[in-house]
Amino acid sequence: MYLKRLEIVGFKSFADKTRLEIPSGVTAVVGPNGSGKSNISDALRWVLGEQSIKTLRGSKMDDVIFAGSDQRRPLGLAEVSIVLDNSDHSIPVDFTEIAVTRKLFRSGESDYLINKSSVRLKDVQELFFDTGLGKEAYSVIGQGKIDSILSVKAEDRRAIFEEAAGINKYKTRKMIAERKLEETDRNLLRVQDILQELAGQLGPLESQAALAEKYLALRQQLSQVEIHYFGALITRLQTELNGIIQTRTELDAAFQDFEGQENIIEAEIEAKRYQLLEHDNQLTQFNEEYYRLQNQIDKFAEQVNFLQEKLSDLDRQQLEQQNGLETGRQRQAALREQQGVLETEITAIRQQVEAEGQLLQEQESVLATFNQQLATFEATEQSVKNDYIETLNQIAALKNKINSAELQKDFIQKQVSECRRKQEILEKQLAQSENEAESRQQDLSRIEAELSHCQQTMIELSSRNTRLEQEVGGLERKNREWQDKARGLESKIALLDEMERSYQGYFQGVKSLLAEAVREPFYASIKGIIADLIQVRPGMELAIETALGSNLQNVVIESDRQAEAAITFLKKHNKGRATFLPLNTIQGSEGRVGQYQVLLAQHGCHTALSLLTFDPLYRQALAYLIGQTVVAPDLRTAIQIGQKLDRSIRTVTPEGDLVIPGGAITGGSVDKRRLGLLSRRREIEDLKAEKTAAEAELQKGMATAAGYRQELQQNAQTAKDLMRQENEAKIQKATVAKELSNLQLAIEKTHQEQRLHAEQLQELAGQCDQFELGQGELAQSMAEKEQALRELEHQLSELAGQMKAAKEQKEALIQGIGELRSSLSAKRQAEQGKNALKGQLDKQLAELLAFFAELDNKLAQFDAERLKIRETIAATETKTAAIKEQLQTQESLIERNKHERATISQAIKELETKQRSLRRKSNEFQNQLHRLELQANQKQMEIENFERNLDEDYGSDWSTQYDPAWELPEEPERRIEEYKSQLRDLGTVNIAAIEDFRQVKERFEFLTDQSQDLTKAKESLLKVIYEIERTIIKKFNETFATIRDQFRQIFGELFAGGNADLYLLEPDSPLESGIEIIAQPPGKKLQSLSLLSGGERAMTAISLLFAILAVKPSPFCVLDEIDATLDEVNVERFSHLLEMFSHRLQFIVITHRRGTMEAATALYGVTMEEMGVSKLISLDLNEKVG
Repeated sequence: MYLKRLEIVGFKSFADKTRLEIPSGVTAVVGPNGSGKSNISDALRWVLGEQSIKTLRGSKMDDVIFAGSDQRRPLGLAEVSIVLDNSDHSIPVDFTEIAVTRKLFRSGESDYLINKSSVRLKDVQELFFDTGLGKEAYSVIGQGKIDSILSVKAEDRRAIFEEAAGINKYKTRKMIAERKLEETDRNLLRVQDILQELAGQLGPLESQAALAEKYLALRQQLSQVEIHYFGALITRLQTELNGIIQTRTELDAAFQDFEGQENIIEAEIEAKRYQLLEHDNQLTQFNEEYYRLQNQIDKFAEQVNFLQEKLSDLDRQQLEQQNGLETGRQRQAALREQQGVLETEITAIRQQVEAEGQLLQEQESVLATFNQQLATFEATEQSVKNDYIETLNQIAALKNKINSAELQKDFIQKQVSECRRKQEILEKQLAQSENEAESRQQDLSRIEAELSHCQQTMIELSSRNTRLEQEVGGLERKNREWQDKARGLESKIALLDEMERSYQGYFQGVKSLLAEAVREPFYASIKGIIADLIQVRPGMELAIETALGSNLQNVVIESDRQAEAAITFLKKHNKGRATFLPLNTIQGSEGRVGQYQVLLAQHGCHTALSLLTFDPLYRQALAYLIGQTVVAPDLRTAIQIGQKLDRSIRTVTPEGDLVIPGGAITGGSVDKRRLGLLSRRREIEDLKAEKTAAEAELQKGMATAAGYRQELQQNAQTAKDLMRQENEAKIQKATVAKELSNLQLAIEKTHQEQRLHAEQLQELAGQCDQFELGQGELAQSMAEKEQALRELEHQLSELAGQMKAAKEQKEALIQGIGELRSSLSAKRQAEQGKNALKGQLDKQLAELLAFFAELDNKLAQFDAERLKIRETIAATETKTAAIKEQLQTQESLIERNKHERATISQAIKELETKQRSLRRKSNEFQNQLHRLELQANQKQMEIENFERNLDEDYGSDWSTQYDPAWELPEEPERRIEEYKSQLRDLGTVNIAAIEDFRQVKERFEFLTDQSQDLTKAKESLLKVIYEIERTIIKKFNETFATIRDQFRQIFGELFAGGNADLYLLEPDSPLESGIEIIAQPPGKKLQSLSLLSGGERAMTAISLLFAILAVKPSPFCVLDEIDATLDEVNVERFSHLLEMFSHRLQFIVITHRRGTMEAATALYGVTMEEMGVSKLISLDLNEKVG
């Protein structure tokens, strides 16, 4: 596999589409600094999936999009594509050619494509797994990265070795398998926790199910007796009710007769009231008409007054118009007089303008003659100036030569000073070398002291680490205990929450309403069950559960109509039964208990309601259930309270004991495992609080352990630093002798340089003498040119005097012409002003004539309007007289209406008296009917109570079970009480336990199977991870050993000797061990990599890179200016190495060095013909450049 071509468009400085055909061998990319050649390596790194914008030399990702220049606008897209030849199927896909493309839009959207199909970044990374390509591989070595291979930590060097070993895909598979193993462990732990919880439930649920079956059998026997006993009572009460209904019907007929008479009188009263209302309406109309006529008379009077005032106003206006006419005629005479004066003045001004215009023409002719003379003077002056400038240029040239000679002389003198300065420096260096030799012994003593200190510190750290590891071990054991406890509590909470969500322990009817009636119209009116609407004081849950019993599941609903709809739903779908508490009808009572508050407080008792927190909206419903219930501290107090209150109230205790009105007492032990609804919720809250406390302890322990671990890590790092310091100190000690030898060589070299500087000073003194002779000749030429310059300056001065006199005469003439023009302009403006004033006078005279005509018209209009107003006044007075006659007629109609209304009112009073008499008799009949209604309601209520009790206990179809011929046992009430007593003895029974036991058992068996499957899956994953680790270790060790051999060989070739090696810091842990590099160039002792020169470090890193390429070649390799720090000899060695490897590898080298270019088989040049835009120029080199 190899790289066929690279295509770039819009990436960084490559604004235009650029295509690089990459042949086999070495392709060199050259160009000046800033031309954009390194953007090619950035483009390759970017298309291979690089995500670090810092690596791409930017600050944000859209920096890679062409940002524009002075001549070009910014682009909105950067796109880079590489095309790989995959004929050998090195990448296991069905394509012989693979094109990988990456796009980035300025909006932030990006896209990856493989053969023009959109893919994910992960797909591109997986495509290049273990091929040597990719953003973390060794296929692209950029500026500075060649040295970073040596600078990074030993642990961070593993990436390129792992890529070369081809183990990245195995590491990915291992990571996936470990994630699956972790998930399997979590699932297994969760399943085991649930199994443990379910195992604890199975026993109690089995007992509850058996108790529930016994309860159902007793309940069946009780139902037969209660249905037939209460059915017989209902039949007797229904017979009594029918007799009451018959009597009520007869009384109702008599009542109807009285009611008919009352209705007749009521109709007569309504008729009279209607007549009275009509008279009232008629009177209102008469009054309105009267007031309308009166208002019209007033309006006419106001109109006449207004017209009289208008006549007076017209007389005043006519007088004003006549006065204005006289004033206007006087103004007309004055204006005609002014008009004659203006015409005389205008004629005189025109004569003056003609005379001054003739004089102006003569003065302008003289000015033209002066302009011709000045042009002649200026031409002569320009010729002299040209000669003057030429002489100045010659003088400047001579000065430049003199200055150049001075500069050369100064340069020689500076060289002399520099030689003397270097001699002084050499003397100082000699003294410094001798001082350094003396200080080396002191350094050796200091290094030995540091070694001793390091060893002592490492012993102390080891002791501290042992104590910390013991502390961490103890904390981890405690943390596991807290974690196990928290998980167990979480499982219990989850189970109880699940029971709440699935309504376990609820009656079938209640469960159906809450879970299945969500879409029914009545559902929104359900406020909840009693258990959901109250909060119980802690510790009193059992007392309230005992007091409420099954009433805890009573459903609170807005109205009886909604309750009826809910019952219909249950009947229709055969979903069981439920008891409803409609808020609009339910009535509770707290009165009897409230009377004994003092007595209750003395015995430490509380009303049941006082132990609850609830919305006041539900107070009546709760008072109905437990308004007459008291909670006593113990059974003895409960019995005493019952005796003192004549056993008229119900009393419960926190232990669940119950004293029933009438004297019955229920008590005994309670199975703590059988939780009621309130107790279950209380336990959930307690478990959550306990879980929070356990988690807090766990977090505290984990934080402490983390602190200890951090200290251990810091100690480990400190120990590693101490070891490194110890090694560096040993290396420094070994190099002291070498440095002393180097100092002696430096002293001898200094003496040689001093002799060279003395010879150079003698040569520079001779050059100074030659420069002084040349400066004399230049000074003589300079004096001759300056004399010629002074003569030209004299000629220019004479010409300037002649031109000045001519210009003064010209200025005087121009000033006279200007004054004539100003005078002429002023007179013409005066003439225009007079003409304008005359025009205004003409306009005013015309306006006066129009004003006179308008006044004549207005005076005629005033006469016509006065005549019209007088006619209107006469007509208005006639209308007023007619309306007054209508007003008198309306007053007589009003009086007659009032008399008729009084007669009707008297008739209504007589009818109302008769009506009240009939109503008294009707009320007597109504009272009798009401008493009968109460009796009927009482019977009906008793029937409904019996039927409701039967409906609640046995369903609405109980009547189908009732058989009047069924023989009741003797004393049925006693038998019923015996059955109920046996049922009470059973305590709270969870009927749902039968179904719950079946479901829990099935779930336990299912989860047991799941646990076994998860255990097998865990064993399988552990085996897979073990096999992957074996493969990784094997491949890594084999590749590392091969690279190590190649590194030794290539290092020796590049350095022409020397030694180098690679080794694992932790050979027993090859999967995590760091990789250390050792390098010893020829003629030097083994030393730290940080002490190598820049060129030696670069050559060492190049040796390692080519060792990796020799073992695991990548399809291509990009080297971006890695030869920048090499000298010419090392460049030649580097280029030779390129040639050796170019037969089996494809190289793209970005370089400035000629030696590297000579190794290339193809050459691309990058230029910036247009500022900010890179352009590519290609040259195919068929032969080597010598």
